[in-house]
Amino acid sequence: MSPLRTCPDADVSFCHLTRVAFGGASLEKEGLKVVVETMPMLKVKLNLLITVCAVGLGAQFQFYSNSVINNVAVELQHWINESYTAHYGVSLIDSEMTVLWSLTSAALQIGAVVGALMTRPIAERLGRRGGLITTGCLCSLGSVLTVVAKFANSFELFIVGRLLLGISLGGSLGLASMFVSELAPVQYRGMCGSILQIMLGIGSTLSLVATLPEVFGSDQLWPVAMGVPLVTSLLQVMIVWYGEESPRFLFLTRKDELAARKSLSYYRKQMSVELQIRQIEKEVVVDSQLPNGQGSGQPSLLKQLLTQRQYSRPLLISVLIAFGVQFSGIAAVLAFSKTMFVAAGLSAATAKYASVGLGLCSVLTPVISTALIERVGRKVILLSGLAVTAGSLVFLMVCVEVGLQLDSYPARVATVPCLFLFQVGFALTSSIIWIVVSELFPQSVRSVAVAVVSFLFFTFQMVVVLAYLPFKEAVGLSCSYLPFLISELLVMALLYKLLPETKGKSIEEITAFFAPDDQHPPQSKISSISMTSASIFMSLKNECYKCISKEGIHYCSDKADRNKQAINKSGPRINLVLVVVAIGMGTQFQIYNASVLNNLIDKMTPWFNESYYDHYNLPLSKTQLITLWSITVSCVQIGAIFGSLLSKVLAERLGRRLSLLTTGCLCILSSTMMISAKYADSFELFMAGRLLLGLCVGASVSLGSLTVSELAPVRYRGACGSLLQMFMGLGNTLSLIITLPELCGNEQKWPIAFVAPLLACLFEVFVLITVKDTPQYLWYSKRDEQSTKEALHFYRHMDSVDFQFEQIKGEIADTESRNSSSSFKALFSKRQNLLPFLMAFAIVFSCQFTGFSTVMAFSKSIFLSAGLEHHVAVYANIGLGILNFLTPLCCSFFVDKSGRRIFILSGLSLTTGSLCALAISAEIALKFMIHEVKMVSIPCLFAFQIGYSVFGSVIWAILPELFRQDVRSMAMSIIVCCFFGMQVIVLSCYLHLQEAVGLPLSVTPFIIIGVISITFFYKYLPETKGKSIMEISEYFCTKKKQTTKQTAYQPASTQSSLVTIKL
Repeated sequence: MSPLRTCPDADVSFCHLTRVAFGGASLEKEGLKVVVETMPMLKVKLNLLITVCAVGLGAQFQFYSNSVINNVAVELQHWINESYTAHYGVSLIDSEMTVLWSLTSAALQIGAVVGALMTRPIAERLGRRGGLITTGCLCSLGSVLTVVAKFANSFELFIVGRLLLGISLGGSLGLASMFVSELAPVQYRGMCGSILQIMLGIGSTLSLVATLPEVFGSDQLWPVAMGVPLVTSLLQVMIVWYGEESPRFLFLTRKDELAARKSLSYYRKQMSVELQIRQIEKEVVVDSQLPNGQGSGQPSLLKQLLTQRQYSRPLLISVLIAFGVQFSGIAAVLAFSKTMFVAAGLSAATAKYASVGLGLCSVLTPVISTALIERVGRKVILLSGLAVTAGSLVFLMVCVEVGLQLDSYPARVATVPCLFLFQVGFALTSSIIWIVVSELFPQSVRSVAVAVVSFLFFTFQMVVVLAYLPFKEAVGLSCSYLPFLISELLVMALLYKLLPETKGKSIEEITAFFAPDDQHPPQSKISSISMTSASIFMSLKNECYKCISKEGIHYCSDKADRNKQAINKSGPRINLVLVVVAIGMGTQFQIYNASVLNNLIDKMTPWFNESYYDHYNLPLSKTQLITLWSITVSCVQIGAIFGSLLSKVLAERLGRRLSLLTTGCLCILSSTMMISAKYADSFELFMAGRLLLGLCVGASVSLGSLTVSELAPVRYRGACGSLLQMFMGLGNTLSLIITLPELCGNEQKWPIAFVAPLLACLFEVFVLITVKDTPQYLWYSKRDEQSTKEALHFYRHMDSVDFQFEQIKGEIADTESRNSSSSFKALFSKRQNLLPFLMAFAIVFSCQFTGFSTVMAFSKSIFLSAGLEHHVAVYANIGLGILNFLTPLCCSFFVDKSGRRIFILSGLSLTTGSLCALAISAEIALKFMIHEVKMVSIPCLFAFQIGYSVFGSVIWAILPELFRQDVRSMAMSIIVCCFFGMQVIVLSCYLHLQEAVGLPLSVTPFIIIGVISITFFYKYLPETKGKSIMEISEYFCTKKKQTTKQTAYQPASTQSSLVTIKL
């Protein structure tokens, strides 16, 4: 038995918890006893290190074949052309050669997909060791074929050889990760995984060195470089042949305890064998307690992997990691790094040596991560690697674009350290990918799970390798990195939320993390299972209520005190922040589509004319073209009017979450239609896409603000609403940057500008799939107490949700006691509904008729009318977008401290004053032709943008706050419909008004409405900061306005009345 340490004191204090966390102890408090086993450091033999290195040589090292063709691309293409001509009597043209070369490069990935599908049957029938021996022999055969192909003058044989190498790679990668994770002790798993990654880096580096012109990178010697996998795979076969099978496979699958003990004795010192056998026995117990009777002796079916929560969640995480690794662009970098360097302006010789430097980075970085992985953990290294790759891609895009556009040699050379930094980030990420994937699954499903992940891993790689070169040719080098960057950001956000830390945890503990609450193995109060500090703390927290005060930790025996402290200390979880961000990306960010056409008017109107002529054989006159373009611009707003009317039906029938998922999917479809319109040469398809997109925007803006207001705690509602406005600014800014002529603002690339909404909605859909609906909706529509409390737990930090749940019940009970309905008639016939609606209408009216929609859609035209030059107007436009993003971000920190009312009044004052200054400066500039006065229009519009952003940062927070639960969805539906209807009116009329009266007088109506709005809101708008929905409703119910201070709402069951204090 391993030693047990017991805390001698009877009482439980913070220091005793610390002892439990850092070594093992026995705690006893009111019948609770937790015994923690202290495991000694396991001793391993040199055999384990040799076997891990050999497995790496036969598996991860074989990525050598992925990049070996990099430096000899010219020589191989020349030989393939000669071989093709000799076989078929015709020579390949450039486009055909590009396709055949892409197929040759991707043959490895195609084979790897097939090999990944074979992982599970090989692992279960031949075992991990037998499977690695089989794939090693297959790798040797593939290597021989690629060598012989040169002398047989058969490019077909070369492709077949790479296909076999791919099958071996796909199978061996999953087998190696399973084999190593089952061999290595818990505290060495991460280190062994990093050794595998070191072998990958060695293979990549050796492939680049071996194919240098001075070594084997010539027309005669390149077959020698193709023979290296033959040597490494034979070495693996020899070492693994003389080794032992995985002890877990022997014990759990083969039921051979004697062989398992022999295997453990081969890889570890004798003193730790017995302890490991006991740990494996525990896994058998846990495995046998899985639902549906699935134990290690039962077949691990794919259906169970996809449908059962304890398997589907780890599978989703594993697929996300695989997607993040491949869509970071590493496959393109490994296969086409030389091409990237040459395209960026480096010479061919410099590009080859720069590629070798990439390989060295992939060797050295895993060496560093090997030393850190068991200290800082898997999750930190994985997310750090993704962050480094994303940052390096941003710098790479900038350097490439500057180098090519401005012919700057320093910028070209800067691409070398950018790609080096990218390689460092990828090496950090990939050093632990396969170890994490193997750690997430129990023995019974590990083989099929790894097979599925390997299949998708190489499928993603195949897509990247096949698509990268044609995509780069279509959009240019700098834009070719954009999908990789967006993919990295999405994966980082999702993994931050979903991925648990597996450092130092047994497979049993990791499996228990994903098991549903009702499927955890039964445990007694005396537990001798090895536990980490986190699991110990959680088990104690369920028995002992702890409250944090300024004096330290103490125990609360009074349940009422616990509830009060829970509500006072409750705050948003990271889940809430992630959901608000996702909703912002799928709703307010879609305002991107309202301003994306701003810089594209000169590029898209000729295409509209051409497409119209091709369809109807009639050219458009200038007036007809302006009318058609105005309709196209307004399609989003027209669709939004109808979409907002649907939001009430969607919110009540499907719920908040499912409705946002529906609008997100439709938004993805509409973005696809707009992208496809260019290639289908159909302006009608483009307009239909914008109309459908508007339908989604109208519904999602209403649903998004409604959802966020119900999710956020009272004291964070304003900050969450400001975050939504921030995403509106982000969408506006990004639309102006992407449509610059240097990026996608030209006649060939403009369809790429419409990819951003698609990716934003994909992110929203991915996040919303994994979260819960709002607590208010779950109780109001379903009366589901358990689901409501689970939703409260999911979104907020608190020890007890009873107080919050009772508050929600009280608010809804009060609403129902008034006999209100959500009908259209009830909204306008009852004072408590009509007055908030009129206030909300006044807010959206002032929002639209202060001129923001005009500035957002026609800011470039306003700058040009004020006398600015074209290129100055474009970049001044971007400055407006940046302010529209940064101002709400700053406001989010103050809106719940200063209040909504002061933000609305100060924002309106600033917008009205800046419009007055703009009108005066524009009039002076146009009459007296003073250039200095022309430039004043820039700070005037900048001040206007700041003022609107201050005002707009609280709009979507205050609107849902004005309505009770029973009428909120109907009211928001009509208000958002009015919002977009007013926007259509302003957009349709402004250009004609400006043409008729000139710029100075065209902003005069906005100034007048601004002054009236300030007066109205100063007198009638209530402050909603920190108030519950019931308190806000009371303001509109009483005829005499009064300021109230109300205690926390008590449910009706307590028979306590509300206390109102008149000030």
